[in-house]
Amino acid sequence: MPERLNEDVSQRESDSGLVTEIVRDLLQGFLVDDFQREFINTEFIDREHSNSSPVTEELARLFHQASIARKNSIKAKQEEISSWGRYSERFEDKVMKLRSEDKNLKDKTARSQIYNEMKPYLSGVSDEYLRKITSKARKINKLFGYDYDPITLKKIKGIGWHMIE
Repeated sequence: MPERLNEDVSQRESDSGLVTEIVRDLLQGFLVDDFQREFINTEFIDREHSNSSPVTEELARLFHQASIARKNSIKAKQEEISSWGRYSERFEDKVMKLRSEDKNLKDKTARSQIYNEMKPYLSGVSDEYLRKITSKARKINKLFGYDYDPITLKKIKGIGWHMIE
């Protein structure tokens, strides 16, 4: 019996570490510290009559181009996370609507019904991929505290997606 307890504790610690790592990696993609803000706001000043070598000017221009690409990458990641959040919220709204209309409808059945309704609009997307991506989006949403109470079928609001913008 004590061995089983130790295994459970070890599993929980492992799961906790994995969750921490996932959250850290997720947040790292869209949180910008002061150093990165400076990097993002870098401007290139074209100096026609400069004593600098052409190589130095090219290096400055390449640095500026990389700064712009980094800025665009951060904005794209923020938009991706926001989009998955909106998708997940609407999906969960639909699940809860279906379940509130039919009290005997199980969660899994409601989700399958929604997937089937979505499929005609999504070319080249397998059922498995749709389920996995929806599940991942739901986990991200839960990190931001957006969920439903499975008993009352009422929405529980969290910090909101505006925090990443």
